[in-house]
Amino acid sequence: MMIFLLAFIAFGCQNTSLHKTGDASNADSSKMVSTTAGKISILKSFYKETQEKMDTMDYGGFFANGYTEYGDGTMAPKVYATPDSLVIGYKQLCKIVPNNVAFDEEYFSGDSGKILVLATFTGTWNGIEVNGQKATNKSYKYKDADIWTLDANGKITSHRNVYPASAIYEQVGFIAHKK
Repeated sequence: MMIFLLAFIAFGCQNTSLHKTGDASNADSSKMVSTTAGKISILKSFYKETQEKMDTMDYGGFFANGYTEYGDGTMAPKVYATPDSLVIGYKQLCKIVPNNVAFDEEYFSGDSGKILVLATFTGTWNGIEVNGQKATNKSYKYKDADIWTLDANGKITSHRNVYPASAIYEQVGFIAHKK
């Protein structure tokens, strides 16, 4: 659950303030998205919708079947047969940190077809408890790098990220329970 908190803070409930883009939930999945600009546009829509629609958005509609979450590499990759469990995790995160915000986003791409999004995240753990620990009402701020892969249909197929887990725990006063 402790990695769950950070993994989803870093990637799930990104209340991002982004540039105006098209509504990805209305995107026709039969259209091929082969350009980097098209994939970046989809990610901008994803970030925008997580801010504006939160619990009502079609969160799962952005992900492909077989989506793989690599996180920061501290845990084994997790493959989701369908996006349904991602939706459950996203809604849980919104209950833990309802005001998670990303800003100063920058988008980069290269020959690999992956899209790198750099951003600063802030929020306050003022929601539900995690691993039996009640919310501390303390805030966090950290820089993150998200690496996204999208397929030709514009669906997210994988995610990797780099973020300072221990620094976030310290900022919010989360006590990691050792087994």
